[in-house]
Amino acid sequence: MSPQARTELKQRASESIRQLPSKDIETRIGVPPNDFDKLITLSPVDPHWRELELIHNGDHRLISGSGCGLVGDSFYPRTGN
Repeated sequence: MSPQARTELKQRASESIRQLPSKDIETRIGVPPNDFDKLITLSPVDPHWRELELIHNGDHRLISGSGCGLVGDSFYPRTGN
């Protein structure tokens, strides 16, 4: 990849990550279809994660669930328990 093409790709990527929906980030910058297209749409409890051997029994999340919640592409503060 030429230096100019690399610079242009970085610029498009920088703009794309600020746009919604997140699942279209790579499509917007011209990346061919790949595993990201499916992974970005999976629920955290989808059994497919276990098939990929990325999440294992005994793994723990790094952020407490009481801190914030994720809904679509936005965060919101949790209130109550």
